[in-house]
Amino acid sequence: MILVIGGAFQGKLKYVSDKFSLTPEDIDDGSLCSVDGFSGARCLNNFHLLAFRLASEGKDAEDFLKNIRYEIIISDETGGGIVPADEKSRRMREISGRLLCRLAETADSVIRVHCGIPVAIKGALP
Repeated sequence: MILVIGGAFQGKLKYVSDKFSLTPEDIDDGSLCSVDGFSGARCLNNFHLLAFRLASEGKDAEDFLKNIRYEIIISDETGGGIVPADEKSRRMREISGRLLCRLAETADSVIRVHCGIPVAIKGALP
């Protein structure tokens, strides 16, 4: 599995789409996809939004991670920047960060995209 992380609007999806010749059908969106199943798509975009949804719906995120079958996972880094004032937003960031750490442990490659430029921080660039 390849994990691609970076700030919002830094070119993560464009990099992955171009590099792996993905079509829109190859990509699930974490803000919309089912939290219970897997569509068969190769890539999951917006993992951080899916993590927020799992937590909001009381789903076991660890179970989700055990069954994840995407080749590529894309997520915003939500831990940088201004710390939210409300507890719920802070908790959601914590959940997302912890899940990303778990994904990074098992990923073959972790790539950070900044200003559209990919940098391998684990493994090698594909």
